[in-house]
Amino acid sequence: MQKHAHLALQACSNVVQLAEQCYDGPMSALLWPLFVSSCEAMTEEDRELAMNGFCGTERRQGMTNIMRAWEVVQEVWRRVDLGEEDVNWRGICEERNFSIVFG
Repeated sequence: MQKHAHLALQACSNVVQLAEQCYDGPMSALLWPLFVSSCEAMTEEDRELAMNGFCGTERRQGMTNIMRAWEVVQEVWRRVDLGEEDVNWRGICEERNFSIVFG
């Protein structure tokens, strides 16, 4: 799983970097793959790719939805780092009354 999450994060990072060279067009379709792969990120390198992806997407789109998704990802990481098992991003969304739109 980690290999595929890493490859997805690299691809998302590439999209964000290339999008910064363009002046139009939304990046909303990137949120789902960025979110899912970020939730699986365990290494510092992958988490940095995730952070850069979210920051670049938020800078481009400027939507609360993106920042809520980023907040959920960070909570997933926090719980995983504390050793919790079966961390579920849907449960975190329910706890915070978040409804994230992924497309």
